[in-house]
Amino acid sequence: MKIAIVGLNPGTAIYAQYLAKDGHDITVFTESQGDVIIMDLLPHSFLSIVNGESIKLFTRKYLEDLLGISVLNVKLGSITINNSEVLITSEAGGQGIRGKYDRVVIGSEALPRESGNCVSIYRATLSPGNYVINGGDVGKNVETLMLVADVGGRAITNSPMAIDEDLLKSLPMNRDVKAGGCVSTDYDVVKPLIGVAGKGVWFVGRGFRYRDSLSGIEYVVNRDYQLIMMGKLLAMRDWGS
Repeated sequence: MKIAIVGLNPGTAIYAQYLAKDGHDITVFTESQGDVIIMDLLPHSFLSIVNGESIKLFTRKYLEDLLGISVLNVKLGSITINNSEVLITSEAGGQGIRGKYDRVVIGSEALPRESGNCVSIYRATLSPGNYVINGGDVGKNVETLMLVADVGGRAITNSPMAIDEDLLKSLPMNRDVKAGGCVSTDYDVVKPLIGVAGKGVWFVGRGFRYRDSLSGIEYVVNRDYQLIMMGKLLAMRDWGS
């Protein structure tokens, strides 16, 4: 099959790996200039808490050089998907590249956001010291607090946490120090434009709304492990097609 993947994230990367190994022709369109951003693993990799070899599976070198996947850099906002057709609008506003595919997989991309003197936790290398945690991701705020503790540091924050106040009191919060290196847990989610999403178009990305086929409950994916699981399931469905 000729497959277009619009938006590179851990889920679409896993899907691309499986289908490329199965001999399919894969083209990936991505706004990110670097490797796949695995937001739930990168800080742990910097601290050697997770195996760095697993991170290598999501590098551009692995996707392009070892698997032969074509990876093209383009602003996702300039791409429109209509059924199995991918249209890239040129910077001048006219029609640019147009391609038809047997399968189109749409994936949003999460791009770390840095503001002021705050460094993104997805790019920061932590060391012992005092930190200020800023950001709206309540789960990642708690995780960052624990990562700071793992390196022997302490943190302060006015940002929301995904734990109650009683448990928070037992964690290494530094309520006396009012300054430190600022780390941010925020990120932006970018998506292509979707005209008509036909039967051959699938979604794997943060910020998309899904409906559980059994319960009918709607939910929004916001963690990488969910994306990886979805990418594997879709790859298994298309394996051998």
